[in-house]
Amino acid sequence: KQWYQRRVALPAGITTKTMPDTDGHGFMFVCNLYGFDNQPVPTYWSHDNTNYYPETVATDVIVETSLWDNVKGEGNLTLHHKKSKITSDISYTCNVEVKTPKVETMKSVASVDQISQEKTHIDVFVHTKSSVTLTAKFTSVMSDYGADIVWTNGNHSWTKASPKTNTVTTTYDSSKKTLVSEMVIASYDMGDTLMTCMVNSTRVNPDGAKVEVHVDQYDVVFSNAYLSSTDTSKEAEVNCTVTNSTKKPTSITVTGPSGFASTFEGTVHGVHTLAGKFSSVSSDSSMTCAIVYDNSPKYTDSKNIEVVQITPMTSQTWSGGSVYFTVLIKAVSFNVNTDITWFINGKVLPKGATVTDTYTTGDQLKSVLKVMGAHKDGQVDMVLGGMHNSSHINLTQTLDYYFIGLKKVIAEKDKSTDVVCKLESKKKKVPTATLR
Repeated sequence: KQWYQRRVALPAGITTKTMPDTDGHGFMFVCNLYGFDNQPVPTYWSHDNTNYYPETVATDVIVETSLWDNVKGEGNLTLHHKKSKITSDISYTCNVEVKTPKVETMKSVASVDQISQEKTHIDVFVHTKSSVTLTAKFTSVMSDYGADIVWTNGNHSWTKASPKTNTVTTTYDSSKKTLVSEMVIASYDMGDTLMTCMVNSTRVNPDGAKVEVHVDQYDVVFSNAYLSSTDTSKEAEVNCTVTNSTKKPTSITVTGPSGFASTFEGTVHGVHTLAGKFSSVSSDSSMTCAIVYDNSPKYTDSKNIEVVQITPMTSQTWSGGSVYFTVLIKAVSFNVNTDITWFINGKVLPKGATVTDTYTTGDQLKSVLKVMGAHKDGQVDMVLGGMHNSSHINLTQTLDYYFIGLKKVIAEKDKSTDVVCKLESKKKKVPTATLR
């Protein structure tokens, strides 16, 4: 038997595509032909009134030998544009001269879009856990490449089709020939890093298709300020500090119930500080610290100035083998428990120490320190407010360690014997109890 392969007749046509050249220099323009009974001749490329036929070798252009498959009725003609740097859009037209069923010249255009960036590198400063919008703008864009936009960071990438952890949007303006892409990160906590936005299309020259956005993350310390109602100075001292080893903020501004009098502004080891005070503070109020970096969103932190009535810390009381210290804070407009820090001998809540806070809404807070198994004398401190960043209130009380002295006793059988149980302290003279 003799087998014959017969091709099903399809409408003849041509398509073109563009891609970076395999050697990394220049671009490849490929013209694909299909559905022809015979190889159409001539087939050639043209550009600026110049024709480029198979096996052409010119200064910036090389055309390969035309490839053709008679059985399938298809083939291709590839042109290599070898100029690695281009400064304007490039287009080549594939021309196929057909004799049957009618005489015509089929044409298809392949192009490279030479786009540009408004800025090749952008610096953005963002506060930890704040929302940030990263923007990349491309100009001289002939088509909408929104679907080809890719944001990358290391091995991570985001597009318009990515899950909505980071939202990517694109806007193309055909009249202005601009393409703008934005990526919104709702809660930024990636540290200092480099984000890249790229138009990832074979029809675009990579030289102008990438924008680098360096994101610089910073932290701010700005605390509530506390004044005692018995404080006659009525001055609230305030510090606002920005930690950023890369760059000093454009401005740090503190505003509040009165004019802010700056007492210090400077930078030490990447910590930028604005310190000052508000005068004539006689009632509760609010204050803000605003951080500004050029070309970045302003970050504003709001805190309170609270005038409170506070009782001295109680002397230690013993119960069930533990010692207790109590502080009562009145006239508080919110729960201030997160601003209370207890210390024992300069350490924050060492082992065996616990705190219980009881807040009465809009009235008072009772804070109780419980110390189990105290083994030495010392000092207890309670601080209300940030010790190094704003006005605060510090209360102090002594901690006396007591222990029971019970000496070994040898007793005669059936005879009465005194056993001395002695409560001892290194600081105080205490009574002796006699057990019978």
